[in-house]
Parts: sequence; structure tokens; C-alpha cells
Amino acid sequence: MTYEEMLRHLLEIYPPGDSRGDELMTSIAAEINAVEARGGITAEVRDRLYRYFGITTSEHGGPG
Repeated sequence: MTYEEMLRHLLEIYPPGDSRGDELMTSIAAEINAVEARGGITAEVRDRLYRYFGITTSEHGGPG
């Protein structure tokens, strides 16, 4: 899956109007990690998605 496809998928599940609390960030990171674990995206796509959603702390599954 490309970055654009994965971003579109995530924005459908987690619309932009949703709050950006810790629980939401954890859910988005878990979704990204699950898709990567299945081989659906590369580490590069994962990192771009982390940056887009602002996932930066290890508590959310980000790079820390």
C-alpha cells in the first residue's frame, strides 16, 4: 500500500475532526503497526505516517 492509500484509509477510520488525544494516537499507531506487520506498508511509509499524525513518543508506538 502506498503512503497516499494508507493515509486515505486512516483518515476514513479516524476523521480529521476527531480529537487528537493519547488514546487516538495509540489507536492510529496500532493500526499503522498492524498493517506494517502484515507487510502492507514499508518502514518508510510508516515513518511518514507517524510524522503526518504527530506520533513521536514510544508510548504511542512511535519512534520515541
